[in-house]
Amino acid sequence: MIKAKEKLSQYVYKEKKSILIIIFVIIVGVIFNNLNPTIYGKIIDSITEKDINSLKKYLIINAFVLISISLLSVLETTLGNLITYRINNRIKEIIFKKILLKRCKNLDSYMTGELISKLESDTSTIVSYYIDIITSISMIVFNLVISVVFIFNISIKLSVIAILLLPITYVINILFRKKVKELQEKQQNENDKYMGFVNETLTNINGVKVFQLELFSLKKYIEYLNSLLNILRKENRTSNLIYILQNTVAVVVNLTITFFSAVLILDGKMSLGNMVAFSAYLDKLSDAFSKIMSININKQKFLVSYERINELIEKDTLEILDQGITIDEINSINFENVSFGYDERNIINMINFKINNPGIYTIVGKNGGGKSTLFRILLRLYEHDKGNIYINKINIGKISISSLRNSISYLAKEPFILNDTFMNNLIIGDASSTIEEVIEVCKKVGLHEYIISLPEEYNTFIEENGSNLSSGQKQKLCFTRILLRKRKLILLDEVTSDIDGESERKIVEVIKELSSDAIIISISHKLSSFINSDKIFLINNGTIEISGTHQDLMNEPLYKELFET
Repeated sequence: MIKAKEKLSQYVYKEKKSILIIIFVIIVGVIFNNLNPTIYGKIIDSITEKDINSLKKYLIINAFVLISISLLSVLETTLGNLITYRINNRIKEIIFKKILLKRCKNLDSYMTGELISKLESDTSTIVSYYIDIITSISMIVFNLVISVVFIFNISIKLSVIAILLLPITYVINILFRKKVKELQEKQQNENDKYMGFVNETLTNINGVKVFQLELFSLKKYIEYLNSLLNILRKENRTSNLIYILQNTVAVVVNLTITFFSAVLILDGKMSLGNMVAFSAYLDKLSDAFSKIMSININKQKFLVSYERINELIEKDTLEILDQGITIDEINSINFENVSFGYDERNIINMINFKINNPGIYTIVGKNGGGKSTLFRILLRLYEHDKGNIYINKINIGKISISSLRNSISYLAKEPFILNDTFMNNLIIGDASSTIEEVIEVCKKVGLHEYIISLPEEYNTFIEENGSNLSSGQKQKLCFTRILLRKRKLILLDEVTSDIDGESERKIVEVIKELSSDAIIISISHKLSSFINSDKIFLINNGTIEISGTHQDLMNEPLYKELFET
């Protein structure tokens, strides 16, 4: 299994030069910050001693230090944001790649919103934690060292008291970290559901309107928002309680230090300027402890995101595209006792069939019988559980996935449309296609006249999900890709389901032409379009029950019922 921590941290390491620069800036900033209390103490002592020359000198030095601190702070923030953005993008890139390579069967267990949430929210949490750790270590170490040196130099007694009291705040942090992690897990899980609901609703907005689900969807949306708000309230209550307890301890520590400082001043063992300087260094020491505690709290959020990302990018669920035998074209297919399912439920069961010659082969059957699943197995979108599949007499598992898919033209039931030009959508399958070839094929399927009627013809942009196209135009566009791709194995899932009679006739004629030199396997509920198939396979309950020509199968009650229906 790929460990997310190892895989993701390497992208942080790639920014090591930039990180070293920001660490240097932080260290210089810490030094200047720690000079300021001493200088301020000198200013106070100059005032109490009425030493104008010393006062002017320390005021000038103080101005220089404060301006330097401001400039260094701006530089640190700018560099930090830039580095965080670059690392975040690199890690999102690798996670997005893992999602793209994840096997479809494993992806089916995720909601789209959950994947988006992990890609965006969890990635940002992980990167922020890494950067926080890297940049904070130098600041904490230098603040601790410099503050301890200065406070011990000012007063050993006060320093011992402070160092004994400050760690109490860390106990508060330990008591609450489990609660913080639980709330973060709830927040992430609820956010997954929220993102999934929003994605589902906006993707199917037409259905929402048709079934008048606007108020129902709005109500559900408000419920998700309220659920997230309730978790946020709980997180705020926990954070506020931690803050109050830590600050109460800090007040007790400061009052104790102030009391003992006053005693030392009254005894003539400390100046007022030293008291101010000691108090300022003690604040910096407290800040260092607070930062350690903050990192510990953030670690709980990091662990939640780390576990979620780690689950997503497990190595054994990823496709390895280029490993295996390369094939140029597919001439034969042989399924031997092939089964596939989820958990204990089989989608297809003991499928057997052979295709060794070009022609039209049609798969028919009731909805949910496993027809589309066969195509996904053939494309290795799903890996079959039992049995053997042979392509060109080679076990399909030994053929590289990339080579296999490159040898197949596949038209899915749901049209795949890019938010791009008609031309770029048409040549997805074969980028080498010329404009002349594209026009010729578009004429064959009856799409050319429509495209040239558009303002920019083939350079006209198609809207998201093809919303400016009819369902029939989408099918024609996707079928055109098949013709341009020119493969020996063509898989068609409901190629004419949304096309009118005349257009359907043209497409069926084109399919018949292609079948003289290619294996065409079609899934269809319009049996009348494919009654002249070389062979028809009838799937029922995940099994091929009967096969033969249309004339042969008309004697079978189940097929006859499907055809007449």
